[in-house]
Amino acid sequence: MARLAAPRGATVGRDVAPAAPLLTPGFAGLLLAWFALGLCAAPAKPLLPVYVDAVLHRPPLFTSTLLSLQLASGAIGALVGGSVADAFGRKLALLIGSLSGPLAAALFLTRSPWLMLALALLIGMLSSIQTIGGQTYLMGAVRQVRLGFAAALFFIGSTLGTSLGNFVAAPALDRWGFGAVAIAMVATSMAVIATTGWLLPPPPAAEVGPRASLAATVRGYQAIWRRYEVRLLVGLRGLPTCYWGAATLLVPLLLYRASHLPSTAATYAGVSLALAASCQLLTGRIADRVGRRAPAVVLTSGIVLSALLLGLFSGSVAGLYAFGILGACSAWSLSVLMPGLIKDLSGPGEEGRTLALTHFVWSGSMLIGSVGAGALVVLNSGLPFLIAAALNVFAVVFAVALLRSGMRSRVATVR
Repeated sequence: MARLAAPRGATVGRDVAPAAPLLTPGFAGLLLAWFALGLCAAPAKPLLPVYVDAVLHRPPLFTSTLLSLQLASGAIGALVGGSVADAFGRKLALLIGSLSGPLAAALFLTRSPWLMLALALLIGMLSSIQTIGGQTYLMGAVRQVRLGFAAALFFIGSTLGTSLGNFVAAPALDRWGFGAVAIAMVATSMAVIATTGWLLPPPPAAEVGPRASLAATVRGYQAIWRRYEVRLLVGLRGLPTCYWGAATLLVPLLLYRASHLPSTAATYAGVSLALAASCQLLTGRIADRVGRRAPAVVLTSGIVLSALLLGLFSGSVAGLYAFGILGACSAWSLSVLMPGLIKDLSGPGEEGRTLALTHFVWSGSMLIGSVGAGALVVLNSGLPFLIAAALNVFAVVFAVALLRSGMRSRVATVR
């Protein structure tokens, strides 16, 4: 019996997987561009609370308002970015979205609260468009059989760029102040965007699929949303993000409260970052060998376990360290699976909009998770995590349903 070709969403066995080079010119260029963009714009987010307090003399509520506006407008920007990527090209969406970096730097060149609020709205929209452009370009630049490890490198490259950017900005800020650092951020970001536009090749047409008109891409959202597996994927993206929004806010705070040492929270951030990045590489390798759906079940289960144990040991330094790191590794590794799952579940030329739906939910879930955790922690320090654990039981259900759906599709294809 002749061997049947696997459908796009199926996992190709190691014996039939074609040789697929990882560092294609497009992927190598994307990694460099993504690293450089993160490097140039990195100081914007951590320095914003400092600038608001030290220069504007406004309360932390103003900073949280700016960040909340960015998340809220980012949800809308995701839908815009999906249509732009599918209608006009992924490289163009990446370049347009990258303007969020210079605009984020511009926040430090104004003292007008109203202008800062307007900039926050625009930054949030453009940042989501950049995410859509970058990740859809990744899907087109790398073959599906290598996409897991490629996605891990993509996310780690951004993390390294952000870390290095903050390291460089710290002494520069002490020596020259906010204005000089902001001008340098604007200049270097614009140089990177121009270089990316000039040198980065478009992804291969065979990997991208046909383009539709902008109006057709907007209308196509409804058809994409109606697919059962896409709805499962959206739920799988949203519920763990609610947990991550809560954990990002609360674990460092609770560590400080439990130890009374700021260094405890700082050490946790460094250790969790290093271990989570290592887990991303491992997850990418596993996903390329066995597929993305089974690892999703394991990782969502890890998030449930982490949230439950954080809720039970929210006053313990050792418990917060151990189970916070478990959650960070699980959440970061789950994000590595997303590009491959999105490519699995998208038709030709639909990756931008499928990704947009998941990123729309991600933006809202981050906002809900962080705001909800801030409100609930005053009642009981473990309560936000226990609620997150209960919610993410449904994420495990979605992951199992996605796995079973993929298994049924493969059986039907073989028959």
